[in-house]
Parts: sequence; C-alpha cells; structure tokens
Amino acid sequence: MSSCSPALNSNWRNGDPTGGAERVQGARRISTAGGSTRRHAENFSIATFLLPRRLLKHFSAVYSFCRWADDLGDETGGGPKALALLRWWRDELLRCYDGRPRHPVTIALADTITQFRIPPRPFLDLLYAFEQDQLVKRYASYDQLRDYCRRSADPVGHLMLYLFECFDPHRAELSDRICTALQLTNFWQDVAPRFSRSAAYTCRKKTAGDSAIRTPTLPPAATTRPSSS
Repeated sequence: MSSCSPALNSNWRNGDPTGGAERVQGARRISTAGGSTRRHAENFSIATFLLPRRLLKHFSAVYSFCRWADDLGDETGGGPKALALLRWWRDELLRCYDGRPRHPVTIALADTITQFRIPPRPFLDLLYAFEQDQLVKRYASYDQLRDYCRRSADPVGHLMLYLFECFDPHRAELSDRICTALQLTNFWQDVAPRFSRSAAYTCRKKTAGDSAIRTPTLPPAATTRPSSS
C-alpha cells in the first residue's frame, strides 16, 4: 500500500508518533517520485511536461496534501466521519507550520512551505471547502457559488503563484478568474452525474435580486454518460 494513501496505518489518525523512519522514507518518496500523484497520473503526467523540473518535487508535495484532503472528504463515506478526518488533516497541517510535521505528506510539504514562503491560508481555505462539501449540497445564488469557489478553486492558483515565486495581488486576481472559470466549467459539465449523487453545484438564482431559475428535473437517461463507440 502506498505511503501516501488515506488508508495508511490508522496510527496517523490516532496521533501515534512512532515509526519516524517510515515517515521520513515516505516523505522522500513523495518529494522525489511523485508519491500519491502516481495514483492520479492523468493530472500529474501533464504537470511533468509543463512544469520546470526544479518544481516537480514541490508540486508533488503540494498536490499530495490537496489530494489527501480531497480523498478524505470524498472517499471515506462523508458526513461526520469525513469532517473528523478533515479536521485531523488540518491539525497535521498546523503541526507542519509549527515545525513539528509527522505525516509523510506534511514532512515533504514542510520543505516546500519553507523554501517558497507559502502561508497557511491557501491550504486552510481548501480544507474549509472540503468541509463545506459535507454540509452544503445546493446553493441559493450565484454569489454563494462564487464564494464557494473562492475556497475550493482560487487557492490552487495562489499555491502555483507561490511555487513560481511571483505571487502578488494583481496576479492573484487574474488567477482567481481563471480558477473559478475552470471550477464552474467542471461543475456544469458534470451536472447530471452530480444530481444522481445529490451533489449538484448549481444555483437557483443568478444573484440575490434575480428571479428564481428552476433547476430542471433530469430524465433517467441524463444521469449516465453514453458509452463511447
């Protein structure tokens, strides 16, 4: 089993500080070989072509932390269990910023945070968004959906700006527009599958003052993708 999998030894969730050698070895695998990014090759393989080689291990460290957070929210059954695991993961992040990382992912992440002076806010915003996924399934207005994107999408662009050492307010604003657009596009192309899982990121009103836009009832055939010929 990969040292980066959320199914890793439950000692991590119980706060057991033993196994330091295994943690360091796991961190090295994350920083040098891609770690958990290998399990999501469709994303990481693109990055290997586009990113400068000097940034690959740092991108991997950031991606691994975010991937863990996403999996803890989506792959653990949801509800109170997912919320508890996400809060545990936040504690591991804060330990990283306190200079006391103990999980393979945060051990690798600590070097990246220090080298590129990444503040905790982008990571904390992402974690808040994953928690929000457990609590909110519908949004009443576009403004609410956009506010969600400020935490679920925009921080990713900020992290990339920090890695390229070019973060500033103007670039962050431009990045936010791109990240939100990509997030909304992703939501809308998956409306039918998400409706089948009772998690559709759509809104009933364009803005708080507009008349309600009713979400259509999808026929059964719309909840599955056609098979490719």
